Amino acid sequence: MANSTSNIDAISVSQASKEVTANAFFDAASQAATYGRRASTSSGLTWGYYGGNVVKSDGSTGQIANGTLTLTASATSYIVAAKATGAVSAATTTTNWDNATDYWRLYSVVCGASTVTSWSDLRAIGQYAGGGSGGGGMTNPMTSAGDIVVGGASGAPQRLAAGSAGQVLKMVAGSPAWAAEGGGASVTTAIPIAVSDETTALTTGTAKVTFRMPFAFTLTSVRASVTTAPTGSVLTVDINEGGASILSTKLTIDASEKTSTTAATPAVISDAALADDAEITIDIDTVGSTVAGAGLKVYLIGSVA
Repeated sequence: MANSTSNIDAISVSQASKEVTANAFFDAASQAATYGRRASTSSGLTWGYYGGNVVKSDGSTGQIANGTLTLTASATSYIVAAKATGAVSAATTTTNWDNATDYWRLYSVVCGASTVTSWSDLRAIGQYAGGGSGGGGMTNPMTSAGDIVVGGASGAPQRLAAGSAGQVLKMVAGSPAWAAEGGGASVTTAIPIAVSDETTALTTGTAKVTFRMPFAFTLTSVRASVTTAPTGSVLTVDINEGGASILSTKLTIDASEKTSTTAATPAVISDAALADDAEITIDIDTVGSTVAGAGLKVYLIGSVA
């Protein structure tokens, strides 16, 4: 029905050839009868069913013929159809009945000693469209636990074997691939450290700030900046891991400059591998002789190891 108005050709009392209209409707609705009970071939412990078109688990279409089954006396029979072939079978156990991956449920039928006494229709309209180990009309390329399906050439399904412990799925050259969590192209990360407030004149001293590394880190460069530039002489900064300097040439900001990027003598890193949870301290070795400078920040630049 389409709401209160039917789209189906109605049969009137006065029309001729009522069977023509009825049979035309039955033909149009025949797909919905697939695997339905066929009364004309059902008798005693014989269960008749209608065939029809189904989409099997490999994606191909199968034409299922009308057929019959012999049910077991004095037991409940569970009738199913295999998704791989469309074949109908019955059993008094629920092994296939409970296997929704590879079978469609059709009917549960209670039988007496010589006849069927009752049945429940468990067919779902539109369900005969693939599924099972092939899944949704797709041939299953997976072979092992943990495999996943990815799109290959022209989107064709292909197997990607399970990755190893700790690996994550990444895109490599346009295709999914397993890689170490920190693997692939390294991502540049900067760790900024405020060594002072913004306005107080800087003073020399060791361990002006102390912190611990949140992860292992490969250092590629260091940088410093100030809010107020030093004047009269250079500002010199040292960075230590576990009490030992990681710089063979220390970090400097030239007089009247606000950044180390313009320093006449660039810093040189002697220890680039900072360990996870390593204690890092920052020293101020020299400040400007006229204006000390203020608002010092230091940046550790590199990638997570």
